[in-house]
Amino acid sequence: MSVEECRSVVRRRCGRAALAAGGAAVLAGGASAAPLTLLLTAATATTTALVNSTTLTRAPPPPTHRTGRVLSLLRPLRAATILLHATYGLLTSLTCLATLKLTLTHTCPNSTNKCLHEQSLLILFAGIFNGVYYYLKTYVFDDPIVNFPLVEQRKFIRIKLSIYPTLKRAMYDSITPIIFTALFYYWKGHLFRNATLYIYNANLDDEPLDGLLSTLSFPLIIYLWFNSTLFLSTVYFALLSFDIYLTEHLKFPIESSDNIPTLAQELSGDVEILNKLAARDLLYLAYSDRERRQQIFSLSLPGGHPTNWKNLSNECINIINAYTFSIESITCDTKQAEENKSAKVHQLILSPEPFQHHSLRNLAMSPPQSPLSPNSMNQFVISNEEIKPFKDMVRDEFRSFVNNLCKKPGINFFFGELTDIKIKHVAHRGQVIAKVSQGFAHLATASLDEDVYGVVQDDLARIITSLLQLKLALDKLTKSGMINRKNLKQDSTPIQMLNELKSAIKRSIYKITISFKDYMQDIVLDSDIHLLLQPFINFREG
Repeated sequence: MSVEECRSVVRRRCGRAALAAGGAAVLAGGASAAPLTLLLTAATATTTALVNSTTLTRAPPPPTHRTGRVLSLLRPLRAATILLHATYGLLTSLTCLATLKLTLTHTCPNSTNKCLHEQSLLILFAGIFNGVYYYLKTYVFDDPIVNFPLVEQRKFIRIKLSIYPTLKRAMYDSITPIIFTALFYYWKGHLFRNATLYIYNANLDDEPLDGLLSTLSFPLIIYLWFNSTLFLSTVYFALLSFDIYLTEHLKFPIESSDNIPTLAQELSGDVEILNKLAARDLLYLAYSDRERRQQIFSLSLPGGHPTNWKNLSNECINIINAYTFSIESITCDTKQAEENKSAKVHQLILSPEPFQHHSLRNLAMSPPQSPLSPNSMNQFVISNEEIKPFKDMVRDEFRSFVNNLCKKPGINFFFGELTDIKIKHVAHRGQVIAKVSQGFAHLATASLDEDVYGVVQDDLARIITSLLQLKLALDKLTKSGMINRKNLKQDSTPIQMLNELKSAIKRSIYKITISFKDYMQDIVLDSDIHLLLQPFINFREG
């Protein structure tokens, strides 16, 4: 498939998921509501799901400061999306009122004038508040992600197994917006009541809901709870439909051709959902697709070069190293992390041959060029002597000045980067890294039986080094105590993702050390890396 075809597949899946979300809204409304209300609710639910699909299919926004997150609410698109969610919540409340046989106004008992039913007004206000609260909580102050299943299942089975957990979650999560709605209406509810009385030219025949006890009366709480559960269940089923449709398996080609992205290219593409699908496809072919593994281990014709393996291995190692650098930038300052990254690159360039070919076979078609050859040294010297343009130097100095200014007390609170948001941003990327590391390690171990040309053996040292450096960075992040912050403890998803990533990295390293246990002495590693590898060789790493 071409690039446009891949993106067209994602758009079609998003469209089907949005239609499923609209159908869920109609089913939740039932037959009690008016057909026009159900039609408007379904249309609004479908539109809301389509708008939110852009957030689910792209990468999470980079971490920012408190002021930036507040100012992002003032963007026209963000404000329109908030208004759309408020409208969706209002229509859901109208459906709820029709189900409960309630109306906003009724004829006064002793006159022909209209009287306001304030409980219905509170339910409508709760619907608007539910839409705004849900959007801010899910898409502004958090980064929603697409959850990939551990085991591939059919759509009907996934929907059937998710009905009860989704309803249970909606019933539990509806408690918080009810409390906020009651408190806000107790504080400023008279403004909405007076405005509604003026618009409808109605009277108030009952006692106003000005007291906290009257606002939190038991029948009204039940109505609000039903309304919030109805709204949250529909939006949660919309997210479930995206999880089902967007996580369908998609195969990517191994060999490159005209305008067709390969598996290696999509791993680092600009569409987040395609990155995740490519990582999952890598894990699938590493375990279950021998034919495509043969394509990876094959040599190019003409030329006889391991182009497919080199492209894939370089991309995977770059992804793992970039992720390691992002973790190091959290545990230490950015300047030190950049120095560590430069030192690693310098070490890889000047390192000796990664293998001593004593007992491990070397069936490469041409002898490898020494890293210390004049050509490679000239390239290294030239790359170091390149002079940055003047505008880049000015930009770096200005960025350094702004970073130092943001560290000042007071300014740091409003404009300093939030560590919790950075950790969440890194944790959400861990899904891709876990699949890439496991698929990459299994490809390396499968090469013992399937790699007839020996194209993998020269990169084993780089693979082990990248995985161990990532494990070391994860251990440092865990020991630093940053993931034990109060805000992260309230949301256990980032901590769970980091733990799953750490387990995946350990499994990958164990997979390599167990498969290559007879050849570990032939792999030339740095002394520090070899020391970190010993617990895996001796089965002492828990």
